[in-house]
Amino acid sequence: MDYLPFGDIDLSAQPTPATVSQALAQRPVLSLIAAERVACDKPLSWPPANKDDFALTAIAKMYVASVINNHDGPPPRCPGHRLSLREEVNDAIRPATIDSQAGTDGACGRTGDYDVLLKGYIRLYDGFGDYLDPDVRYRIVQLLDKRGPFDETDEHVCNGKVPESENHLWMIETSRYLTNQIQDPTTGRTISDNARNGMDAYMLTSLQNVLKGDFIEYNSRPYERYTVDAIENLYDYAQNANVKTAARMVLDYLAAKVAASGSDGRRDPPYRRRESHNHLDLFHSEADPLAARFFIYTAPTPAMRDMNPAKSVTIAAAQEMVLEATSTYRPPDRILDLWVNPADRSFFQRFHYDGAEVDSAEPGFLITGGGLPTGPAYTVLGQGADEDRGVVEPVMLMPAGGLTSVSQMIHAGYASPQQDQLCIGPDFACGSEITIPAWYTSGTRAKCVLRQGAWTYLDVSSSGCAGPGPGFDVAVYGAGREFGFFEAVPAGKLNGASLADFARQTLARNKGRTFALASQNSYVAWGGNTIVFDARDRQPILKTGIPAIDSLPVPVESWPLAAGTLINSVGRSGRIVITTQGTAGRLILDDTHATDPVRSETST
Repeated sequence: MDYLPFGDIDLSAQPTPATVSQALAQRPVLSLIAAERVACDKPLSWPPANKDDFALTAIAKMYVASVINNHDGPPPRCPGHRLSLREEVNDAIRPATIDSQAGTDGACGRTGDYDVLLKGYIRLYDGFGDYLDPDVRYRIVQLLDKRGPFDETDEHVCNGKVPESENHLWMIETSRYLTNQIQDPTTGRTISDNARNGMDAYMLTSLQNVLKGDFIEYNSRPYERYTVDAIENLYDYAQNANVKTAARMVLDYLAAKVAASGSDGRRDPPYRRRESHNHLDLFHSEADPLAARFFIYTAPTPAMRDMNPAKSVTIAAAQEMVLEATSTYRPPDRILDLWVNPADRSFFQRFHYDGAEVDSAEPGFLITGGGLPTGPAYTVLGQGADEDRGVVEPVMLMPAGGLTSVSQMIHAGYASPQQDQLCIGPDFACGSEITIPAWYTSGTRAKCVLRQGAWTYLDVSSSGCAGPGPGFDVAVYGAGREFGFFEAVPAGKLNGASLADFARQTLARNKGRTFALASQNSYVAWGGNTIVFDARDRQPILKTGIPAIDSLPVPVESWPLAAGTLINSVGRSGRIVITTQGTAGRLILDDTHATDPVRSETST
């Protein structure tokens, strides 16, 4: 292995879950391991050097204190610390003040990010109130300064000149909503009635909008984490049953997205904000934060065997795990199954928000990445920051069970905020400059490669050539050239064909056909279906020869939010249906009517 990403927390003593029951059993164990490390990783004192670290550390300490509640022994504390974890949190918050503003930090010289503390205070107050001293509980109520109805001035900063970002608005408004529910210790009444002040309606509409069109900051690194924190606060603590249901449905949708576009804890979809957080290392501390949240169910994943040390996670991932651990949200069993059981991963999926993405999965691999370029999420006087643009990823073949960097995977194209890369079909992809990394061809794997003209055939299925997960073979046309494509065929569909047979049959099916960038192409796939594609088109896959997929809309502009064999939306109505191979029935998220969200599961 030529690349081993570094991890901070060794999970090698923990088994890799392979079933839903095993994943659920892992949750409390991995949650505590992560929380114990985060609780003692950084000092906790006021004023904080970093507001996010302050809130995370306080939450982790209280989580550990609540789990290790030693009635007959000393309370838990960090090594070398005089105070217990609970005492540290109380002492740190007791002198806290409102020393900054909610919202974006740094714009026009303002000191912001106070809303990062607000969402943390909400979790500490509502989730760990019994571990707070009475005066500290009272202090937190005074620190929660966003109250009452929605305030339009929060939508902009710098005297209305700069739009506030989506993640900040979620933190501000969910904290306002949940603060309104709190009983004011000075009056004995709730601070503000969310039904009367319009905040119930505001929250329900905001949640419905996610299920209609996803986020402006789609798949954002790192900002999606802040938004998910805010929505989990709603799910955990909202007293309005409809708000709680709608929040749960948004979390279900996001969990399903992680299942569709990730494998073994690795996820690299197109995203918007921040461009500088794009890395080849899929377990990098700035990699997708949403996949890391769910490590409390999935770690150590098979791919984590390639970490250094093996089966470890970064401290950044542990922070995400802590945030998920302290929530009562639990992904549906059908989604957990997709995360830990490769046998049930066979699907084709499209998403269309401000950008777009396509994913194709089989038990042994996931074809993912790509996307459409999008402009900056926010503009001032028509100008936006490059950091805020949508990033398009390389289209990659991600093997199940191993490899941690895009550079180790067969991939087409490159990370770019400017180039369309949506050429993904069922078990198929096209693009420019297809790269076959040395992992597939060097050393003892030289026997696993067959080259014939523009074609390269790779055996990742037979004895002596198999990869780390369920096997597959790959036919690559035009590796290293301006234009090319590849098809991956699962071992279960090869019917025992040798690599030579695989090559011979591929050539025979496509005898007399030519392939070029400047033309429409037809490729007959292993299953006999003909894939028609034109790399010049915005949506290059014109036909797949598979009726269930060809019935989906072709022009990108007509795609609904989600369409495929896994997740389907009814246009952009707020209704989403999730159907999984390994679990009977369907999960229906129906937010067609914002005031009456309905979540249901059918058994057939």
